[in-house]
Amino acid sequence: MVGASSRFIVLEGPDGAGKTTYVKLLAQKLRHAGFKVITAREPSDGPIGREIRRRLKTGDTDGIGEMFLQDREWHMNNVVLPALRKGYVVVMDRYWPSSIAYRRFNHTPPEKVYAQIRKYPEPRIIVLDAPVEVLLERVGRRSDGNFFDKREVIETVRQEYLMLAEKHGFPVVRTDRWPSEVFRDIVAHVEVLS
Repeated sequence: MVGASSRFIVLEGPDGAGKTTYVKLLAQKLRHAGFKVITAREPSDGPIGREIRRRLKTGDTDGIGEMFLQDREWHMNNVVLPALRKGYVVVMDRYWPSSIAYRRFNHTPPEKVYAQIRKYPEPRIIVLDAPVEVLLERVGRRSDGNFFDKREVIETVRQEYLMLAEKHGFPVVRTDRWPSEVFRDIVAHVEVLS
C-alpha cells in the first residue's frame, strides 16, 4: 500500500508512558491540520480484543499470546487497512512491538509476530518512555489490578521496548517532561505533519 506507512502511526511503550493521552492529542492535531483520522488500540475493540481485556483483569493469561495474534489479524483487516485505503491517518495505541516487549509474560514467539506483520504496511513507530518510578506512579493512579501493572513486569517491558527501539531504529521520546515538550517531540517524528 503505497504511502500508507506515513499515514499509519503507532505510539508504543510500557504502561504509564502516556500512549493513550498522546494518541488523543496527536489525532486532534492531525484533524486540525485537515486529515481524516481514526484512532485504534491493541487489544482492539473487536470480539477477541474484548476477551483479552477481560482476561487481563482476571489474570487468566493462558493462551493470550495467540489471542493477541488473532486480534491483530482481525483488527488490521477490519479496521486499520480499510481506513488506510480510504485515505485516513491511523493513530494507534500499541501494535506488534508490544507482543515482543511482553513476550515473557504472554509467551508469544517473536518469529510468529514478525511473520504476521510482513503482510501489512510498516507504520511509523514511536516509543514513549519514562523512568520506572514515574511509570509506576502513573499506573498506580489508574490501576485496575491488571497483572501487567506490577514493578517486575514494567521494568522488564521497559527494557524490552528500549532494545526494540535500538534494534529497529524507532525514535524514543521521554515523557517525564512537560507535556508540551513531549508532544512537540512526538510531532517531530510524524512525517505527514512535516
